Amino acid sequence: MENLGERDHLLLGQFLLEQFKETGVTDLDVVDQARHTPFDSVCVVVARRLRDTIVVRMEENEAIPTRILDDDEFRTVLMNLYAERLYRRPHAA
Repeated sequence: MENLGERDHLLLGQFLLEQFKETGVTDLDVVDQARHTPFDSVCVVVARRLRDTIVVRMEENEAIPTRILDDDEFRTVLMNLYAERLYRRPHAA
């Protein structure tokens, strides 16, 4: 994933932030805190939830790099898709 362009990194960051936001707004404890406690207290809860969410996402996504490195067929398919995307971008304009 080191070859991701700057725009791809920004999109990935936005995607991850949206996932974290959705996790927060669907977490009933966070929603309850937001309704009934001062902002500073909500920030403490959100910081804890964000850290926990990041750890869980890292653990869940650990399988992806492992599969890319260990599965030749999967790596080839992924590389071809990525190469096609990179190839088509300048030709689409």
